[in-house]
Amino acid sequence: MGTLWYLFSKQWRKPLYPPIRFNRQRREVCITEPDGNYWFVPWERVHAIAPSALSLNTGGASQQGSLLLWFPLKGQEHEEYAPDKEGWALMVNTGGGISSMAQWECIRSFMEIGPEVVPGSSIPETSDKIKREGYWGAWKSYAAQFIDEVKTKDVGPAVTTLCGLTIFGIPWVVVLMGKKLEHTPDLIAPETIEWSKPLPPEQWAKRSPELEQAIREQESQLVAGSDAAA
Repeated sequence: MGTLWYLFSKQWRKPLYPPIRFNRQRREVCITEPDGNYWFVPWERVHAIAPSALSLNTGGASQQGSLLLWFPLKGQEHEEYAPDKEGWALMVNTGGGISSMAQWECIRSFMEIGPEVVPGSSIPETSDKIKREGYWGAWKSYAAQFIDEVKTKDVGPAVTTLCGLTIFGIPWVVVLMGKKLEHTPDLIAPETIEWSKPLPPEQWAKRSPELEQAIREQESQLVAGSDAAA
């Protein structure tokens, strides 16, 4: 537990990094570094990579992976992506395979369709519970979940919940998320604040002709694939 308590305390004291803002009306992304340096990246210059690896051992098979977002460096915002080209990268540990692709699909859907298609988050509910009951409320919630799983003889989930309570400190992680990580710092540079303001619909940026063509081709392939399967 000593190592876990150290990591928790370190994360609790660590200042939050400035946010990466996705602006669907301008079709741009604002990259802000910890030193305050910032630049705007066209949405269509953002690339997502979802590497994953399958590990086989005596305990069985397990899959690890992450979602890697690649952005052009400042001054290179309109240059084409290449596998060996340097860029500003953000790695999100969402898990391998489907989990990483699902996270990217949430971002892509927000930018291309709208916020209404992005699944809801449990953070507001968790945050309200923490405000009302604090750490012990989170602990009691997971303890009650463990008891219910034992009563229904769900051995696997019960063992997972017990490990979360006794080894991995899940209630503390919930408190960390609700009391600190949920409160993302805001943009502070005047240009970024102005960039974040809403635009009238007639001024919203449009897709490039190249992206429109790529989407039409992809949709045609999907239709052809579904017809062949039928």
